[in-house]
Amino acid sequence: MISRFVVFTLLTLCFAADSAVATIDNNWLVKIRPLNGFGIPNTVTCGTGTSASSGKYSYSIIAGASEITCADLATTTYPRWQKDIRLPLQRGETKVWNLRMYISKNADGTPNPGRIKLIAYIQSDGVINNNSPEDAITVKLMRGTELIWEFAPNTSTTFDLPNYDSDVQGDIFDYDGTNPIELQLVAVQCAQQLPDPTVTITDDGFYTSGLTSLQASWSAPDTLEYQYAIGTNPTNLIVDWKSTGLNTQTTETGLSLQQGQTYYWYVKARNATGWGSSVESDGIIAARPCSIADARTIYTGSAVCLSDAVVTSASSDFPGLWSESGNRAAALRIAPGIIASRDDNLTIAGVVSWQDGVPTLTNPELKSKTSPTVVGPVGMGNAAVANDKTQSLSYTGVNPVGLLATTWGNVTGLDTNAHVFYIDDGTSLSDGIGLTAGLCTGIRVEYPATATPPVDQHYYKVTGIRTIEKVVLTSPTVANGQEHLVGEMLYVPVIRVRDGGDYVRVDN
Repeated sequence: MISRFVVFTLLTLCFAADSAVATIDNNWLVKIRPLNGFGIPNTVTCGTGTSASSGKYSYSIIAGASEITCADLATTTYPRWQKDIRLPLQRGETKVWNLRMYISKNADGTPNPGRIKLIAYIQSDGVINNNSPEDAITVKLMRGTELIWEFAPNTSTTFDLPNYDSDVQGDIFDYDGTNPIELQLVAVQCAQQLPDPTVTITDDGFYTSGLTSLQASWSAPDTLEYQYAIGTNPTNLIVDWKSTGLNTQTTETGLSLQQGQTYYWYVKARNATGWGSSVESDGIIAARPCSIADARTIYTGSAVCLSDAVVTSASSDFPGLWSESGNRAAALRIAPGIIASRDDNLTIAGVVSWQDGVPTLTNPELKSKTSPTVVGPVGMGNAAVANDKTQSLSYTGVNPVGLLATTWGNVTGLDTNAHVFYIDDGTSLSDGIGLTAGLCTGIRVEYPATATPPVDQHYYKVTGIRTIEKVVLTSPTVANGQEHLVGEMLYVPVIRVRDGGDYVRVDN
């Protein structure tokens, strides 16, 4: 079996034969030549080759030979030959070739574990000449985050005298027959230091409802290693610095996040120049899972995550976006920024605040959307719809603001210019505002300008969002038998219909 032989992998670094000085304008090549102790070596070519003959060496398929493949090379027409077709190094540029070293399987297809010997050298006509600082090139051989060897400038050698020998250096490359040994060849044009690696971080959003895990991904160019930490600030880490190697995402589990607290990912990257500065994510708040009813009362002002929030008025509807709990116990308005349709069942996060008597989910973030759920309107007489005769946000029992409600009554007033009408079921409420033509009895209804207005003095059933219109009085008025002076503020109950189909005439 091949595993009984000493397996040699020969790494050859050379430059184009027409120049002994490695400058950024030269074409230069890196040869990976695996051997199994006998026979003709197979060849893979890295570096910058620009002609069809660049790096064309003899090749042969040898049963059981050790192999090195390179993920960053394009396959050519030659069965065992690949080459890099990218441009030569530019000043300050780094190139990284990801190499994978392993031993071919046995003839019967079984794995073939063994120890690989790695030899690397620079031929005498391929000196890395750093006499010219503007054209200096450094080449490093890496294994993950470990520096295996750095080729010294202004040195050369022959086939018999390698620059690097894994046996001499005491480095061990044991191949288990399954997992390839990952290597990297890093070439740096050293005329200037590489810029500080710029890391971009993406986390789960503004909020998380899970209190035991956080997830993030990141990226940075020309990176050899990433490290991350998590904390409430750079000096208060709940997860100390960890390396992910070249992995660009992770999920940190086993956490004990505090509701309402903001947590940040800190990520830094290492390139051939060294470690860059750590970058801070935009933060993610541990939101409290709760019902809409509790968010409106107990947890006002706190970050919450609401599930079973059924859309009763869509983003494009006249009242804007509103959602109601599936059991119709409570509802709220969702601030602009979320696109949703009627009956969408949302899991949504944000901070609830009361704005002029209307519960509003501010800074909303949609976490998920499930199959539609139909929430029918709550049938209410005019008095129940109002539930605030003083129009001062003083409610008896259930606060109806936000609910999708159906009420009914005779049209007692209509203003087609303001797109407002009143309906009265006989309770004769009077909000003190009325229409341009004068006060009206009943509940105020506002409809979109695109809808056909109702017919005055006819009976209608009206469905819409029960909301509020805040009015500062410019003249004295009487509302539900109570006098109000100039400058006073009234919170007028309003039904805001979604479209013209929300009011239906029920008499002849």
